[in-house]
Amino acid sequence: EGATGCSSVETVNNFDKEKFFREAWYITHYKLGEGELQAIDKNCTKLLHQKTGDKIREVFSNYNPSAGTYSYDISFVKVKDFVGNSGKYTAKNVIVDKDGTKIDERTLQVSHIDTDYENYSVVYVCDTSAPDFYLYTVQSRKKNVNDVKGQVEAALKKVNVKLSDLFDATTLSCQYDDDTLNKFLAQQFSEYEK
Repeated sequence: EGATGCSSVETVNNFDKEKFFREAWYITHYKLGEGELQAIDKNCTKLLHQKTGDKIREVFSNYNPSAGTYSYDISFVKVKDFVGNSGKYTAKNVIVDKDGTKIDERTLQVSHIDTDYENYSVVYVCDTSAPDFYLYTVQSRKKNVNDVKGQVEAALKKVNVKLSDLFDATTLSCQYDDDTLNKFLAQQFSEYEK
């Protein structure tokens, strides 16, 4: 992998966008690149989604307990950006401030390795221009995956990752900025939704 680009991972077949892109997901565990996570990278993340016709918007609130600060990003996806009917797609990810003003932008390759749509999802994310920036995440509709640990571990095994290799975000003192997330779902971002 490394400089040669993003890893190719097995993804969900017949990925159900309607079932997945609704309500909230919480990132409970994650691995960010190689090496140890610094305090600045230990975040509590909540995602909200909206699928409207052929457009999908994902909004992320990232809270860093050690700094007591929030950061935000928004992914814009079109149904045609998916590879066939798999859970793999390319997203335009825009890092924004609390008002929705762009700070930075990147293209992310997102691969849904496994999900049951109701309880858990295991995802691989990679920045196509900086493949050393990659992320394995475990997401839950609740704030933990205790009830589905077996399924999560089996999904991670497909990509040779152990749950114990991932940072456990449930150990943090988490907060979530629902007001800003809901605002970003409603806000117009026409320059990103071409």
